[in-house]
Amino acid sequence: MLLNLNDPDSIVSWWLTFPQRHDAYLDYVARHSPQFGPAIRQARQQLRADPRLRKLLEQATQAAQAAQAEVLARQLPETEGDWDDDSQASVSTYLEMAH
Repeated sequence: MLLNLNDPDSIVSWWLTFPQRHDAYLDYVARHSPQFGPAIRQARQQLRADPRLRKLLEQATQAAQAAQAEVLARQLPETEGDWDDDSQASVSTYLEMAH
């Protein structure tokens, strides 16, 4: 399959082949290649507009957040005693900014 990052329909078709992985990739591309941002935003609007696709988008978002939390958990202190108020606030802020 060819992906045209300037074509919202192409993005939606590609996204549907593996939503959990492709949703995270689109986040990355939108951040690091802003020239594709308008098409990516329009593709996401199409996904949110269709009830069936909206559910897939929500599931992909939840999977991405769970994966981010898992990565973050591996980087954080292992015992409760190692936590301080600032690190807990940083974790919350990081997760909120991620999506």
